[in-house]
Amino acid sequence: MTTAKSVSPNGPENLHKLLYDLLCALHSPRKTTEGLDDNLKEMLRQIIEVFGKKVQELEWNVNNEDQMCSFQGQWGYLTWSIISLMSRLGAGGRLTAVEKNIDEQLNTLLITLVNKTQKIATPRLRTKGYLDGYCNAFMQQYNAILGTVHSMYSHLDKAPHSIETTLTNFAESQLRPCLESFREMCNQHSNIVNTELRKAQLNRMANFVRIPDEPGAEVVRYYNYVFYILGALAARIQAFLGFRFECLHSSSFLFAQPDPIIRRLLDMIISTIEQLVSDGLFASEPLTSSILVTNNLFPFSCGCVAKAITFKHFEVQIVSEDTAAAIQAGNKSASLPGNFPSAALLAMKPTSGVKRNNATANQSGEGGNTAHKKSDVNSKEAVCLGPTFSLEHATWQASYPHLLCTTRQRDAVLLDTRAGSQQVGKRPLFYFYIKGTAFSASGGYFSVRSLSLPFAIATRRNQDCQVQRMMSSYTATCFWLYGTGKIDGLVLRWTDQPIEWRRLKELIREYFAVHGEVCRTLNDDDFILLENKMKCSECTDESMIEDSDDSTNPDRLITFKNVLCPHLRSDYATNGLRFSLWRGLLEVLQIFQEPRSSIRVLWDDFLIFGFIDIVNMTNLLMQHQSAMCIRLSLTYGGSICFTLRTPQGEIVHMEPIEAKKFQAKNIKEYVVDLAQAQNIEYLLTARQQLMRISDIVEKYKIGSDITTVKPKSSNVSHRGPVTMSNIVRYTPMRTVLVPCRQSPCSSLLDSSVLDPSPLPLSSAVPFCTSIPTSPILTPSTFSSSHMQDVDPNTNGPAFILPHYSHPQQANNQHCIPSNQQLYEQEMKMQQHYDVNGIPSDNCSDFALQLSRLMKSYGKSTSEVCEMLGYPMEATPRYDIVQPYIHSQPPYEFI
Repeated sequence: MTTAKSVSPNGPENLHKLLYDLLCALHSPRKTTEGLDDNLKEMLRQIIEVFGKKVQELEWNVNNEDQMCSFQGQWGYLTWSIISLMSRLGAGGRLTAVEKNIDEQLNTLLITLVNKTQKIATPRLRTKGYLDGYCNAFMQQYNAILGTVHSMYSHLDKAPHSIETTLTNFAESQLRPCLESFREMCNQHSNIVNTELRKAQLNRMANFVRIPDEPGAEVVRYYNYVFYILGALAARIQAFLGFRFECLHSSSFLFAQPDPIIRRLLDMIISTIEQLVSDGLFASEPLTSSILVTNNLFPFSCGCVAKAITFKHFEVQIVSEDTAAAIQAGNKSASLPGNFPSAALLAMKPTSGVKRNNATANQSGEGGNTAHKKSDVNSKEAVCLGPTFSLEHATWQASYPHLLCTTRQRDAVLLDTRAGSQQVGKRPLFYFYIKGTAFSASGGYFSVRSLSLPFAIATRRNQDCQVQRMMSSYTATCFWLYGTGKIDGLVLRWTDQPIEWRRLKELIREYFAVHGEVCRTLNDDDFILLENKMKCSECTDESMIEDSDDSTNPDRLITFKNVLCPHLRSDYATNGLRFSLWRGLLEVLQIFQEPRSSIRVLWDDFLIFGFIDIVNMTNLLMQHQSAMCIRLSLTYGGSICFTLRTPQGEIVHMEPIEAKKFQAKNIKEYVVDLAQAQNIEYLLTARQQLMRISDIVEKYKIGSDITTVKPKSSNVSHRGPVTMSNIVRYTPMRTVLVPCRQSPCSSLLDSSVLDPSPLPLSSAVPFCTSIPTSPILTPSTFSSSHMQDVDPNTNGPAFILPHYSHPQQANNQHCIPSNQQLYEQEMKMQQHYDVNGIPSDNCSDFALQLSRLMKSYGKSTSEVCEMLGYPMEATPRYDIVQPYIHSQPPYEFI
């Protein structure tokens, strides 16, 4: 047995643990032939003492409904625990002297509990009007039975010799009809309260919200009522009618020996209550995701809402849809088989982390060598979990932190069904089946069963392709099931019936907000683009639409096949992409889930449009000058698109950005780089308002996380011993986005910039030039005055790297200028360059003219020297670099 927390002497878990240990000990063989051993006697003495304190503390003066529910729960737990102990004391023969003494004490506690109920009117079930007929019929029969029991007890000392006949007539004429009426009323009510709890559980899975307290409290209140009503009847028969106490301890009734008849009356009540609480488990799994991945560890927890039950152990297995339906159909039946075929295997990872020996595991014959590669565990049909007492919920539960499942989907019927024409793309669904073995008040065991929410099992191979075809079908299956399925007890029935377009939009909105982790969801305008793209000739099934409840407007009805049909396409040259609406939505959500993208922040601030028609987007931008907008797009699957209107009035659609590109650069940096490169001054928000780029830089502190200088200490940057370290201050670099509307080198081949008359080369004039850098980004960078001086068509500066100043001085070290001379010469010559690092046209310096010609004609140093006949070893090196995406210092803010 495991416990959630250490047992304290006076804590509420102390009583439950003591009762659990005592019931387990009473089921084991006696250690002595004379009755109870010393250990059992001491445990019985302790529990009688604790029960006595609990009975005396039990407050019967209730004033409201919550106090009444609390009283019923405590009273029912104490009453049924005492009856369970009394039924096990005399098992196998007559009571010894010690057992008689213990039985008397327990019977006295039972009488005290019954006396407390006589001061309270018999409560009614909270039916809210829909079961008043059932409730009234039962209450009449129940009150009549209580009167009969009291009358029989009052005449106990004058009972006739025909007491057996009297008890038999009582059982058949009054007790059995009353129990049948109670069972029918409770079955009707339990379906309602359990359905409400299941709806709350589905809502938790769909919207990631906490389950409200009311549905769970209503279920607990129902089971407390069941234990209280039948417990009051069983306690009177056990304690007052003789019944077991009087017949065993009074010599005047030995001739009649009515004990078997009394046992029969108690068994009728116990059998009824075991059937009514057979679904008293609440499986909270799955908690977060409706898709389990094979060999991935997950926690498991299942609690009991019928709190008067004490469990011995729990068994957990995975079953298919058809098996779950069979379990649901016979859940209240005593003929339900104990074991069912497993649709997948389960394994428990040891919490200690100690790996088993494969040879030892193979000898045991349980699962063979099916070890998990991470935890080295055996997979089985079902795993057995010990009971854990939860202090938070004051009940027993099955809990384990590290379970994993492995695929062995042997249910061929389910796979054949999935291959049908009406379920194309539907993945197999599974349930956790939990069976708890509990201690029965009759002296044996009984089973309490439950089913979890349905889930899918994806293999690790499919998990690696997060939004590929197979994984999208898993998520789509769960999405459709949770959104359209019909609750049938504990089973969620799959439906192939189409739903309205309005309902599908609501489901997608909820899914987008939850899985995108955003506050702002999609609106009706975002679905206008997709409204007429939900069907094609391959996924339209006229027979299903005709059979649906609403066939008046077939164009507005959407089937599961429409959601997964890949009739959306994007073609580029010889490459074509076919995808479904669901896959495109998953790819968009993947961008939102990328932690480095910063999409969620801009989306919630309404800086990003949803799915909008490009024509509408263009019309909005045509109303403004020098502006851009951001929108969600399904052009390349799921992506983010930028649309610009340049200062010249041209509309430019930038290439869609996929999720993987946001791993190196977030969307805020994309906004700033595009604005700087294309001379864009404003961003058009989803509320159709203009926002300055400089305000965006300042609001979101773009680049503030990059320090200007990064000092690093190293012992290999300078000469010296290994123990000596030096500090070097490095300037960080970032990748700059430059729009490429033509080939990066195409401007070099433009005839309009070529000079047909090359300048004569009279002499080689020594020169040295600096490397121009990109401007530092500040909010003032995007001011109007600065933006008018920047040519938006330039792709970046040309970098001219200086070396030797004269060919004749190449081999003469004394002619090489010093660093100070180079610096002074750079400052002097920098005035001849424009903002892009290109020599100006009116520059008369030969070296600058030469560099301009080399850049214009795209000639390298070796080609120029070969034309002029200069030897290569004495040629000055003029390396020209024209980067497309270059590095520059980080953003700097003022």
